[in-house]
Amino acid sequence: MKSAALIILLLLFIFAGQVQAKTLVKVGGYEFPPYVEIVDGRASGFTVELISELNKIQSDYHFELVLTTPIRRFKDYQQGLFDAVFFEDPNWGWLQGNHIISNSPVIATDSEVFIALKQFAKSQAWFDNLDDKTLIGILGYHYQLANFENNPSILENEYKMMLLSSHKKVLN
Repeated sequence: MKSAALIILLLLFIFAGQVQAKTLVKVGGYEFPPYVEIVDGRASGFTVELISELNKIQSDYHFELVLTTPIRRFKDYQQGLFDAVFFEDPNWGWLQGNHIISNSPVIATDSEVFIALKQFAKSQAWFDNLDDKTLIGILGYHYQLANFENNPSILENEYKMMLLSSHKKVLN
């Protein structure tokens, strides 16, 4: 009799655990400050903070960051390596190809920021005309100034952009 009660109790614990199991939601992210910043292999930023807060305020889902790159993100999404991406714009390539997406209303906006050495850019007016300047950008990013284009050859040839693989390289 004791063994039957023990088996029933064990089954209750097993099934109770299954009922309480959270649905895993994998969130893709790549270095894109201030949303995702990667220092010494550790991710931080708004996306990481949002994931942490979502995990604290509800118990149905467990959100987990999955790192990707700007170039690989579409392929990784199609292969099911992650389920969602936060702080993306549908214009950044999500409306092209076979990307089956649904997007939320806009909850945050930002814009491109241009920086230059002070010896060249003595005032904000220096940025008014970019036609005579060489721009440096991140490989895989989509740029509004180029109608959200991210094709490296088009960015390099038509927009005189040099593309690098990291923010640190760009700033250096």
